[in-house]
Amino acid sequence: MLNITPAYLRFFIYNNIWVTAMDTLAAGSLLTAYAVSLGAGPLVLGLIGGVAYWGSAFNIVGAYLVSRGFSARKLTVGLSFASRPFYVLSALLALFPLWTNRSWWLFGFSWLSYALGGISAGAYYPWLKQTLPQEQTSGFVHLKYRSSVWAYLFTFTGVLVLFHYLSAQPAFCSMFVLAFVCGCLGSASLLFIPTQTPHYTPTNTTQNQTLHNTYTMPKTLTACMLGLFAFAYFFAFLPVFALKFLKFSFWSFTFLLILSKISFLLSLNGWNKIRTRYNAPYSLRLAFWALALVALAAGACGQLPVRYYGGAGIVLFLAAGAAGAGIKTGIDTFILQQAPQSNCAGYFTAFSFVRLLAAAGAFGAGLGLNSLEQTALSPASVWGWFFAIGFCLCVITAAFITLKWKEKHA
Repeated sequence: MLNITPAYLRFFIYNNIWVTAMDTLAAGSLLTAYAVSLGAGPLVLGLIGGVAYWGSAFNIVGAYLVSRGFSARKLTVGLSFASRPFYVLSALLALFPLWTNRSWWLFGFSWLSYALGGISAGAYYPWLKQTLPQEQTSGFVHLKYRSSVWAYLFTFTGVLVLFHYLSAQPAFCSMFVLAFVCGCLGSASLLFIPTQTPHYTPTNTTQNQTLHNTYTMPKTLTACMLGLFAFAYFFAFLPVFALKFLKFSFWSFTFLLILSKISFLLSLNGWNKIRTRYNAPYSLRLAFWALALVALAAGACGQLPVRYYGGAGIVLFLAAGAAGAGIKTGIDTFILQQAPQSNCAGYFTAFSFVRLLAAAGAFGAGLGLNSLEQTALSPASVWGWFFAIGFCLCVITAAFITLKWKEKHA
């Protein structure tokens, strides 16, 4: 039940549901798999793997245009629609096997889609900040992630069914056509939000007053950068750890991913209650302490007998899913609550830079793992040191938030 007010806020949620379905069908690992089926080499795979970060880079453009007086609503909706046809063009690549350099065309179409979508997303957050009442922020973020996980689980199940009944190329073609449809429905949902909506100011509650009294842009952006860096470092290579060290098969790994999403979903209510009773910084530091413990447990897996690897993987993904829910919803709530009313577009422009820099966490994880693998350490020791670094990153983030936001109670 979408229990948020004003009623038109539910269309932001509907947009998120359809966009989640779109991304499940045509982004991430499935986009990489499609590129492989089109004959992509290592260079193209590397470029396609990083294309999502280009989207984050273009967030800066959208937020900047809003700060220069462009309509956040028009930019969000218009560019969102403009990015969708590239999914149809990507789908057509599967139907023309004689088309040369198909993987490069896929990269080009994906890049253009992410570029336009990134500008749209950069304008989306200032529009949301202007539209969303301050006291509704935590509940809104809770509903957003709850609905997106259900959308992911439903869509991912559909993908598995699709690949069961169709061969690879028709399945990928169908997926990208469906991604286009879902994307257009998501963009259309935003049309139902009124052109003129109230510009809300923070209510004078103790919690909101506490948060805004402690607001300064540098420390807010520093906290987000540390948090996103640690998050990207850990979660970018947890799947690699499961596949490479714990030796999970593809189908077993798929089961782990579903378990993690279910854990994410089931823990959302608990994290929302913590944010409501205390505040977003308090819930964030708890989430990072939880992820630090997961990192310690992952590092200790190398000391277990091989027969326990299956159970260890299940526990790790369940715990990581719950901690990840606290971090993702906490950061979203935090950045929305800390955004100033007077210059929110400028704030989100700066945050776009931070998000782009924080994406280096995945790159840093790759460099760290590569360096460790060049040593004479055993695989268990390599992963032990890798997760020890992840533990330190989580502790540093939790400590920074504790020092800068000492308030616990609303």
